Amino acid sequence: MKIIADMLLINKSIERLHLVNVDGAAAGFEQIGQAIAKNKKAPLTSVDWSFNSIKDSGAAALGAALASLPHGLVLLNLDHGDATKKGMGVLCNSIKQNVHMARTLVTLNLAYNRLDAEGSQTLAAFLSMPNVVRDLNVAYTNSNLEHLFPALMRGSSELTLLNVAGNKITPQSAADLKKFLQSCSRLKDINFADTNLAVNIARDVLKGIITNKYFADVNLNFSGNKLGLLGANMIAGIAEELTSIEKFDLSNNELGDEGLSILAEGLCKCNCIKELNLSDNFNKGRTKLRMSALDNIIELTSSSCPIESLILSASPGFGLGPELLPFIYALATNDTLIRLDVSGHGMLDKGGVALGKALQTNRTLQALYWDNNGTQLAGLVGFKIGLERNNVLITMPLPILDISQALKVQSSEQSKIHSTVTAISEALGRNQNPKSKFSMDGVSHLISFTGAGEREELNKLRFRIKAAGTNTDAAGQRALKDAEENDTYITALHEIQSEMQQALDDEVASRLGKFAGELVPFLVNTHLQLSERLVAGIDKNYKSIGPDTKSKLRADLDALARQSVDKDQISKILALSAAQQITSQLAKSFVRSVETASDTVFDSLLDSLEDIYYGAKPSSSSTSSSSYHSQPAPSHEPAPSSVADIGSSEAAVVATRIPSEEDVGQAEEPVSEPEEPIPIPERPAAPPRKQPPAPPSRSISGPVAGMGAMPNPGGKPPAPAGFKKPTPSGSNIGGPSNPSGGSGGPTAIGSGGFQLPGMGRGGAPPVALNRPPRQSPTGPPPGGQQGEPPHGGAPPPRGPGFGGNLKPPPPAGGPRGAPPDSDSSATPASPHRMPVPVRPRQSPTAPPPGGGGGGGGGGGSGSDSEQQKGGGDDDSAGTIKTHLTKDRPMGAAGRRR
Repeated sequence: MKIIADMLLINKSIERLHLVNVDGAAAGFEQIGQAIAKNKKAPLTSVDWSFNSIKDSGAAALGAALASLPHGLVLLNLDHGDATKKGMGVLCNSIKQNVHMARTLVTLNLAYNRLDAEGSQTLAAFLSMPNVVRDLNVAYTNSNLEHLFPALMRGSSELTLLNVAGNKITPQSAADLKKFLQSCSRLKDINFADTNLAVNIARDVLKGIITNKYFADVNLNFSGNKLGLLGANMIAGIAEELTSIEKFDLSNNELGDEGLSILAEGLCKCNCIKELNLSDNFNKGRTKLRMSALDNIIELTSSSCPIESLILSASPGFGLGPELLPFIYALATNDTLIRLDVSGHGMLDKGGVALGKALQTNRTLQALYWDNNGTQLAGLVGFKIGLERNNVLITMPLPILDISQALKVQSSEQSKIHSTVTAISEALGRNQNPKSKFSMDGVSHLISFTGAGEREELNKLRFRIKAAGTNTDAAGQRALKDAEENDTYITALHEIQSEMQQALDDEVASRLGKFAGELVPFLVNTHLQLSERLVAGIDKNYKSIGPDTKSKLRADLDALARQSVDKDQISKILALSAAQQITSQLAKSFVRSVETASDTVFDSLLDSLEDIYYGAKPSSSSTSSSSYHSQPAPSHEPAPSSVADIGSSEAAVVATRIPSEEDVGQAEEPVSEPEEPIPIPERPAAPPRKQPPAPPSRSISGPVAGMGAMPNPGGKPPAPAGFKKPTPSGSNIGGPSNPSGGSGGPTAIGSGGFQLPGMGRGGAPPVALNRPPRQSPTGPPPGGQQGEPPHGGAPPPRGPGFGGNLKPPPPAGGPRGAPPDSDSSATPASPHRMPVPVRPRQSPTAPPPGGGGGGGGGGGSGSDSEQQKGGGDDDSAGTIKTHLTKDRPMGAAGRRR
């Protein structure tokens, strides 16, 4: 430090004295200050002694030097100088005494030095004079803001940065603060962190920003103020009025899960915030509103609020662990976030795998910070796989804390950890180099994930068509061939994109190189014109300068102009900067073009295969249904050969398998594959009500297990010929009146068509309809509830002739204790029965006697033998509808199957 002081005693050229974090003693800085004070010709304009313990002695010595300078400073930075009010008072008084400071001082940083009331008053005296200070940092100086805010309002009209963090904003200073915010015209960066900001003062600050029309792109910091739930409600309430805040820091405000949920929902209406910091705001313990908060944050990132940077890092105790995974998975479809920080949550390996999966489809995230999550080898490998399929992420510090911990814990896997980290670094390097970003090395990985959902659906359809042995025409064969070779063709599309990308890179570099040859003469001529005008200006204004001096000056300037521009250097600049920027921008468009072409191919192939698969189903159903009519009607159990008689091996397999989720989701088209029963949730018992007089029936369409999907009006095929709408009559659900007793069975689809498997002669079991148990006067019927197997056993034997789970005949005395010969229409409504859908059925010739029919949907007290007669009824191929009689309990003969 003494050598520097001795040099500054004679310094006549050094203008910037930056001694940042040099670990010098306070005595050394005192010597430097004294040397500057002794040198009356010191040309210093910038002094930066930040992060050095200069103490009061160094601050006072520098202050004495500044007071004697014949000019002012442009920058003065004493951040973390550890000076007290004594040294800072001397320094601030010297700044005020130097009359040049008000015209030159632009940056003043006194953070982490104590000003207290005396120093604040002296500084306020300087700031109240008209000055050009733009950046003012008095963070953690224990300043009296009641003095500073009025001074800023009077003299600091050029202020663009105001940092008063760590100084308490009292209610007395809040009024002056609001007036200052309403009057300033250039302020961009406002830091009120740790200022003990009350909610009402925070509201005044926001209102002041809202009402000032000069504010734009403001960076506002409210962190560490314990705004809590009340503050979250306040900000959410006025979020729609915020139009000028670009960056908003609300970290460590004890918002909690509920506050975050409310805040995120409110900020969805804000259309200006691009960077949001919500770190350390979740509850330390899990609450019921945790998932609601995460859902609203996900919604915020996809709303009209233009958030590009989101910071959700967590300090110890605030981490969410694996609970953050839903947000991570949502990144896969996010197209707004560019920068994300999820450090410190302790998501473990699941977090690394989830980030890898999200990166495979995310095309906007460019910067990611995710250290201190407890990630080990499995998580790093999962992240590496995802990053290799991503070409957008370019900024990501390696998770050093997690890697070092993994090397300690998994010492036997050190080689694998090293290779995985190396692969991650190489993938980042590839993304940072536009030319290698789209090399063929990663094409196979990209192809393997492109359109993953569509590829899976396409392959499923293709395999089903093959399994069914469907005969297709020439167009169908071509579609199947294209679907089989689709992966190869899609890879070829990406190879075309890669070739065009390489050609683009080379051509842009070549054209810019040629342009450099044209640009250099223009730059040289421009510089020569500058030289000529400089000499002309000297010749015009300075009469004492001779022509020889001017000629020599002109020659020197011309030589300097020709040497200042180098063609190779210009070419290099264009290639490294302009070419990379241009090719990188077009590369993104190239990728989107390939994705659009791939989507079109998938959509076309899916349409073609769906036409083949679903278009062939009705014909095969009609063909297979004819085999049912030639089989003898079994008495109780379906014959083993009945399944083989369905007509195709596909139907035989499907008749016994459990339906998958894809089958349920594909019930949008009418298909004939029989399925296992889909249980219908039990309905609560209906209270007794008065029997209404023959209310109208309503038709309900929907998918029924084993029958495909119900027709949808407006988009599905119409009901085939022979379909008759049922007409309610009597006390039961049914159709035309039956002279044998009660009402007839329900009118069904016309004859001569398809018969449902499992109804009549063999096939798959019928639909299981679960309902509350019916208790007869003598106790529950044997065999468990209707439509359900007995507990712990196989399904009960099928009813005679129908193949369904019919109950034994009702006990003597008729249904519900009625006389054997009485009509069931006279039976009171059961309080335990609810209106339920019943399949319409009809005999090919006429309704069966007894009213029950094989459909069992209506009828009176027909015997069990009469019910057997309806087992061979026919249904038409294609459309099936169920009917429900509103507010009408079913009779004994209308049992569900």
